[in-house]
Amino acid sequence: MVKGSCITLEGPLTVDSVPLIFKKPLVLDNDFYRVNLKGVSEIDSAGMALLLYWWARCKEQNCRLEFDHCPEKLRQIAVVSGLESVFLDASPLE
Repeated sequence: MVKGSCITLEGPLTVDSVPLIFKKPLVLDNDFYRVNLKGVSEIDSAGMALLLYWWARCKEQNCRLEFDHCPEKLRQIAVVSGLESVFLDASPLE
C-alpha cells in the first residue's frame, strides 16, 4: 500500500507473493520514499530482489528509498549478499 511517500508492506514477501506485488507498477512521483516492513511476516531472496529492484528504480529517478523495520531474515540475507548498506543504514520508525 502506497500512501504519500510511505510504502507499507504486510504479510509474506516471498517467491509466492512477489510476482503479484511486482505486477503493480511503482509510480515514482516523489523524491523520497520510505518502505515500512514492520508487517512483513516472512521474507526470502525473492522479496529482497523486489526491494532491490525498487531501490534501483528510485536511484535511476534521482529519488531516495529507505527501508524501516527490516525483518531479521532480510538483515541476514543482506549481510551474506554484501548489501547491508542498502537495508541496514536507515533508522527504524518508532
